[in-house]
Amino acid sequence: MALSAAPRRVAVIGLGTGVTAQAVAAWNPERIDVFELEAAVLDAAACFAADGGGVPTAARVHIADGRHALARSGARYDVITSDPIHPGVAGSAALYSVEHYASLAARADLVCQWLPLYQLTLGVARLAMLTFAAVFDHAYLFLAGPDGVMVGSPAPLRIDEEALRARLAPRTDLARFGLASPGRLLGLLAQDPGGFRRRAGEGSLNTDDRLLLEFQCGRHWYVDESARIWRPLQIGRADQATLRAAPPSEAFETERGAARTARRAERLALQGAHERALRAFEALVESDPEDAYARALVHELDLALAEDLADAGRPEDAKARVRILLAREGVLPALR
Repeated sequence: MALSAAPRRVAVIGLGTGVTAQAVAAWNPERIDVFELEAAVLDAAACFAADGGGVPTAARVHIADGRHALARSGARYDVITSDPIHPGVAGSAALYSVEHYASLAARADLVCQWLPLYQLTLGVARLAMLTFAAVFDHAYLFLAGPDGVMVGSPAPLRIDEEALRARLAPRTDLARFGLASPGRLLGLLAQDPGGFRRRAGEGSLNTDDRLLLEFQCGRHWYVDESARIWRPLQIGRADQATLRAAPPSEAFETERGAARTARRAERLALQGAHERALRAFEALVESDPEDAYARALVHELDLALAEDLADAGRPEDAKARVRILLAREGVLPALR
């Protein structure tokens, strides 16, 4: 939604908990169409209202197979976000196929596809990327922790920094994740179209008549290699300034530096280097005490370090680390 200049008409494929649909609604588009296969999910989504989920009041909900309902409607959208369940779940890989992406490309100016990096391998992630790039001439990869987001567009993305800054300013929900400024948000960019294709490589595609993604994910269902996948997908990482329509401001440069530190800390955390990750996030908090995301990660890493110490047979040191956590301000009740 942030990357679209004017996201007035939006479609969401898959309601689930409703968090994605509510995130879309926060941008106040003129029309939101939500496609959900199972009617009971609407009632279940209401259980997640306290966590930002539920059905947006402005949404038009269609109880239908999102892929086929969209194909039949012929409607045009500024943004379509496809947020299905993991492609390893039976039936879901059809929402990661060439044919599905071709249908979305014909109906939207910007297409967003969630790509989980857990319970699959680097080869499977590349298969998903290669399939996406087969349809979209301009495919971008953004990485947020153990999740990827593929964005497809018919033309190169060019973002007006000041317009984006104004649109992000009131977004307290994004501030929770350290993404309420252009430099931090665009700092999630891992690959531009050229890098996307290089990282995807060559090989077979995931097609309707040969859903390789479902089969290959199934073979690795109990394997979490997200830390190993994350690093090679960032080789030759794109400079987020290339998304801008004009040279970056001084504020953007400062935000870009903070984004680099946050990415490094996230990588360390994914790799289990909790103490080094903690130091990096503490540095972010020291440079910007209002950085709610970095502060939350400091708290989580305090607890992770305590668990590491307990696992290592050092209970007194673990207790000491927990006391440090309890002495900090603003710690979430769940962590306490």
